[in-house]
Order: sequence, then C-alpha cells, then structure tokens
Amino acid sequence: MPDPVTWSCSCGKVQGEWMPGSSSRIVCYCKSCRAFVESLGAGRILDDAGGNDLLQTAPDAFQFTQGQDLLTWTKVTEKGPMRWFTMCCNTPVANTLGSPAVPFLSLQTAYFEAPERTGKIMARVNKKGATGHIEGDMGSTWRMLWEFIARALRSRLTGGYKKNPFFDAQGHRIAARVTVPSDQSETSG
Repeated sequence: MPDPVTWSCSCGKVQGEWMPGSSSRIVCYCKSCRAFVESLGAGRILDDAGGNDLLQTAPDAFQFTQGQDLLTWTKVTEKGPMRWFTMCCNTPVANTLGSPAVPFLSLQTAYFEAPERTGKIMARVNKKGATGHIEGDMGSTWRMLWEFIARALRSRLTGGYKKNPFFDAQGHRIAARVTVPSDQSETSG
C-alpha cells in the first residue's frame, strides 16, 4: 500500500492526506476555475495559459488531518460546483458537487507536498477558455470521463461515497457558504 500524500494550505493550519489510487489529474481552463483561484489571490498556481491543475479522486481517498473547521465554500456560478477554500489564508482547496450522492472531488494539486506523486496530467479540459497557448499533451477527455464514472460507480457500490470530508454523516455540508468576489458571467467547466 502506498504512503499517503500530504496536502496543506498556504499557512499550514488546514492539512489533509490523499491515499494514492484511482484518480485523474487534469488541467481546467474554464473562466470559473480561473476566477475562483484569482479571487482568493492564488493566481500564481495557474499555468501560463490560465489552467488550474486539479486531482479528481474518490472523496473517501482524502481526509483532513487538521483544520477542517477552517473551511468554507462558495460558487462562482449557481450551476457550477461548490468551490471550497480556507478561511485562515484563502487557499483554494477543492471542488465538489452539492451533494455527496455523486462522489466527485477535485483537489488543488499545487498544495500537495509532492505534486508529482499525483500522477501525470490525463486531460486538459475547457481549452477554449485558455488565456494563452497551452503547452503539453492535451490528453484524453474521454478517458478522464470514463475514470470518473468508474470511480463514482465503485464508490456508490462500496458505500465509500458516504465518507466525504466535505459533508457530515447525514450528507450536510460541513461549512456555510460565503461570497467571494468573482466574475459571474460564464458557466463553470
């Protein structure tokens, strides 16, 4: 069994561990991902074309080891995902859906102690939203979707979806929503 990979916010008050396994590392170029990260003052984690490096994994593969009470969330667009961040230092943490029933977790790769342990980039998505020339392999969006479906089915069949670090045992969000200034003119990708 591989060792977990540590995730930490900028100030170190919020920490967690991801257990390597089925995952898809992607870079998203949508305007909403970029607006969220930039609204928190973390634009330095975006690539040269405005891409946000994310690790999509099963929610039960990640757990907070400290500072979970310092989390909050917002939405850039009403139809978009919940975007979680820390209240201590405005570090972007992850994207989830509005309910743990669909097991989706997309963690900010930049804050892993060893981002290289999260695997190679599988896909670059929402490329029309790029702010510049995209460098590197474009990857396979179909493979990313297939792996998400396989993870979600496995999570539902095993009951793993009930162990989501962003929702309590009853399926309620662990924090209240806050408003973060952002451009709300485009839907999320």
